Amino acid sequence: CQALEALGAALVAEFRPLGAGAIALELAPSAPGSPRRTWAEGPALGENLDLEMATPIGPVGRLRLGFNGTPGERPRLELERARRPITYAADRVRRLMDLDDANRRLAEERDRDRLLLEITNLLVSHRDLGDLFETISGSLRGRLRHDLLILSLWNAEKDTVRLAYLDFPTSRGAFPTAPSGHEKPLSRLPWAPAVRERRTMLLHAADYDNADPEVCAKVRGEGLKTSCSVPLLSRGRVLGVLNFASRREDAFDGGDMRLMERVAAQVALALDNALAYQAL
Repeated sequence: CQALEALGAALVAEFRPLGAGAIALELAPSAPGSPRRTWAEGPALGENLDLEMATPIGPVGRLRLGFNGTPGERPRLELERARRPITYAADRVRRLMDLDDANRRLAEERDRDRLLLEITNLLVSHRDLGDLFETISGSLRGRLRHDLLILSLWNAEKDTVRLAYLDFPTSRGAFPTAPSGHEKPLSRLPWAPAVRERRTMLLHAADYDNADPEVCAKVRGEGLKTSCSVPLLSRGRVLGVLNFASRREDAFDGGDMRLMERVAAQVALALDNALAYQAL
């Protein structure tokens, strides 16, 4: 944030001439859910410094100064003198940053709502589930940046899962280009709790080490680092799971997971209707 950088530069101009080798400003959140912010200049405080001063700046946070050697009383006196204007400036910066965060969140919510509306329209206009699945995956890729999306169906009687649809345009060949119909025991898959406990799961490559050897080999062969498994729930039943996977570390955050859950709810409804139609 430019306002925080500007305040930091003012603190450097104020306290560097007094011998401060390190300066850190820590801003507490002004609202629930807002992040804590830190600005720092110089070496990390507590490392190779002889003296550290820390002073609270009202409810806004605290200012920390680090010195090599003994600075005397002047820095302490100047810090006391400047505490009120620093508190005022830091509070203003904090509120500006919170406003930026709020505007960013609103923009993200508008983007998510627009994307969900697009997917709703796709569900209405597409009758073929395979074509629909690939189109939805392509629409989501711009937002989630996933490499692979798989829809697996769960057979509750046999407790097995079957890969029904997949979209993997950058595949290196480890995954089939089309579903084979082969079933695997749910117990051999690391995302089994997504089905049994009906909850979204975030997984990493190491979570597949004890999984079905074939699945583990495919994950390693494709270089997948992060995956998110979202159960498909309809009318109190688990129909299957949507698995989003990425070659990036820590690819998905909480906002991504909430979006996946909303998409999964829409896909589950379309899937339930299709399965009911096939059963007629």
